[in-house]
Amino acid sequence: MLRLIRALVALGLIGAFVYGAVAVPLGDRTLWGHVKAIAGTEESKELVDGVKKKAREVLKRGAAAAGGGSGSGTAARDDLSAEEREVLRKLIRDRLAGKGSGTGKGSGTAAAR
Repeated sequence: MLRLIRALVALGLIGAFVYGAVAVPLGDRTLWGHVKAIAGTEESKELVDGVKKKAREVLKRGAAAAGGGSGSGTAARDDLSAEEREVLRKLIRDRLAGKGSGTGKGSGTAAAR
């Protein structure tokens, strides 16, 4: 019940903010009008282009690192043997099926060792 009340209050606050943003004038424009005007400037377009360019560079470096390339990132290491991997799979299957023994910190870790 408390969750419902919180959700309704949050929805009301969001609605009030949106209404204020589009209906209440702040100077010669509403908040939405100011944001639109700022977004249309050359500087903001340069900012968006710069962020896109940097994001592409980061994605390329990440892909190179994951593929074993010469990127500056680090690839994930897998030091598990086939036997350890199978024990972990069984443990996960048992836990998902509700057969896990015990609950709390460290439960089931002895089976994986």
